[in-house]
Amino acid sequence: MAERKIIQDPDLVVAIDVGSTHSGYAWQWRGAFKAKEGVEFNTNWGPGTPQIHKTSTSLLLKYTNDGQTLPSIEAFGSNAESQFAYIQSNGEKVEERHNYRLFKEFKMHLYTLNKEGLSTDGSKTESVDAFPEDFLTIMYLFIKALKDDFMNKMKSKLTKSIIDKTLWIVTVPALWSEKTKMFMRTAAETAGIDETHLLLASEPECAAVYCINLPQEQQINMGNLGMAGTKFLTVDIGGNKYLKIS
Repeated sequence: MAERKIIQDPDLVVAIDVGSTHSGYAWQWRGAFKAKEGVEFNTNWGPGTPQIHKTSTSLLLKYTNDGQTLPSIEAFGSNAESQFAYIQSNGEKVEERHNYRLFKEFKMHLYTLNKEGLSTDGSKTESVDAFPEDFLTIMYLFIKALKDDFMNKMKSKLTKSIIDKTLWIVTVPALWSEKTKMFMRTAAETAGIDETHLLLASEPECAAVYCINLPQEQQINMGNLGMAGTKFLTVDIGGNKYLKIS
């Protein structure tokens, strides 16, 4: 396989983490990286939602009655869950209920496929009410929702020249096979990220690089971490797993 070429010396790096139970994104400008300043995280997931670094891995889609048109993104994250609950309980929306489907924690389906060595081609996942949908469609629409959320919130700063020099990173578990990683790459590219602006990165490596490059005032009790030859262990404590990777 030919080596992939990606942009060099990006002015902006945006990282998307699709987690088993929670997801989010972070970013850093080149100037901040050079100045050893911290990475910025999104904590604004909408009115009434917790102001934390991540939101639920949930996607609310709206379907048309013809059953032929690709569903549209109605909401994602915690908002998707609250809107779905409102639609299901609102008597005025009885006739519309069948048009809305909520998909949750769908990344676990990818873990299962990877563990059992099954192909992702044509694979389907189900909504909370057992409605089947193409798995790739769900994954790429969720990545698109996170990507578009960032673009909308930062639109006043994102000139064309900056967009052209933006590198997008999608994190993936270290244990995934190349085929499973290719699924995530395809999903990200389908979500509108050009292959020359896309990098898949191992989750434990991202965690290690983040810690090593923390601002000096945040490196308390980190000892020799970051020095050549230092050995350390990264521990991923996720919503549905407890995984140690050295």
